[in-house]
Amino acid sequence: SIKLSGIADRIDTLPDGTLQIIDYKSGYQPHLEFNSIETLFTGSAKQRISNIFQTLLYSMILSKDRGMDVQPTLYYASRMKSKEYSPLLVDTSSQKPIELYSDVSTEFEKELSRIFEELFDPTIAFNQVEDANACTYCDYKTICKR
Repeated sequence: SIKLSGIADRIDTLPDGTLQIIDYKSGYQPHLEFNSIETLFTGSAKQRISNIFQTLLYSMILSKDRGMDVQPTLYYASRMKSKEYSPLLVDTSSQKPIELYSDVSTEFEKELSRIFEELFDPTIAFNQVEDANACTYCDYKTICKR
């Protein structure tokens, strides 16, 4: 078994009782769109948008811990006061905002399980990423000698 944990910036209860994960970001350019759950796991480094993955992971953890649905959201400080701004994540493959974690939970958890199975399979060798630029800010680059 694998224990997952995280610390969300904020958790609110919406008027309908749904929990809302809020992750605040300081970047100027919002990254709220992604091209399918699968690309968060298998896409190029640019497609594996870590803030979206993190927010969905927090949503999964909270959903399982509390036994209720969660709304994953990202608030970018530079844009959140704009009237047009929406903190909802958008899957561009379907052009739909993710209102609730349950909208993507099956696919997200399937991909996460697949990654964990691969990670713990002793028959699959560990390979460094091809794009060394992905290692620039990695906390583990000294382990793999990058």
